[in-house]
Amino acid sequence: MNTLSRVLVATDATHQGQTVLQKAVQVANRSQAELTVLSVELPKTPPLIDKLKQLVKAPQPTPEPTQPHYPSKDLTLELKQCAAASLACAIVNEINHQDYDLLIVEHHQYPAIKLAFSHSADWRLLQQVPLPVLFVSKSPWEKHGSVLTALEVENQSPPHREFNRQLVDASAWLASMFDMELHLMSCYQSKDDLSVAFNSATSMRQQLINLLWHQLQQHAERLSLAENRLHLAAGMPDDMVPQVASQRGTNLEVMGTQEYSHVLEALIGHVSEQLLNQLPCDVLALKPLQKPKPH
Repeated sequence: MNTLSRVLVATDATHQGQTVLQKAVQVANRSQAELTVLSVELPKTPPLIDKLKQLVKAPQPTPEPTQPHYPSKDLTLELKQCAAASLACAIVNEINHQDYDLLIVEHHQYPAIKLAFSHSADWRLLQQVPLPVLFVSKSPWEKHGSVLTALEVENQSPPHREFNRQLVDASAWLASMFDMELHLMSCYQSKDDLSVAFNSATSMRQQLINLLWHQLQQHAERLSLAENRLHLAAGMPDDMVPQVASQRGTNLEVMGTQEYSHVLEALIGHVSEQLLNQLPCDVLALKPLQKPKPH
């Protein structure tokens, strides 16, 4: 998704609706993409069209001279309104009738006990939508903020290496577009001890750490990233990624979905859903690119 031509933002009458729209306008302006705003009226939910019109007509702040220059272009905006049983139903129906490059929606957080018995609405939406999805939190994007991209570097199969490359390239593009600092991270776990710490590493474990660090460096070399922007954490991703994101004050977390291996095979879906729920910042969830079907 290193270029965007059509962006879809979907919202209902929630308190974060305006924040979602503000960030969607920023994304569309910076990427020079057409923006479609889908206001979904849920059961007993009032429409948002009036608020949408007010937001779109509001003047946008002038970028600081230190920010990258973006060619001026009037925002191409389309407002749509519909009633649906759920936000996901409305979104799926819309993307079945129109091609989009990116979906932007509100980022919710749920009690952990709820996820133990059922999937979150955000996760179900992610499973139904084939697009990259940007889950927007209520926190505004900071000037000169940071992007943190979580990679699984232990899996060295060709498809997974290509997916990691896609994640890094998309992250670098977003970081450049919004003048943010890019950081890469990965996690590792021992098969016999999931709570392994650096200071108790055995020789074999240290070899694994060195190998994973080298693989993380290879991704950084293409972008000339300094080593202080690389992070290798001991622990499970759903614990360590939110921890590193919080420590670094991350504005945007980039993560892949539906791509796990080794010890994570038994946790397919669980890890990504836990990450999505625990991260306090915005989250961009990407899926591996689908190869075109032969004719």
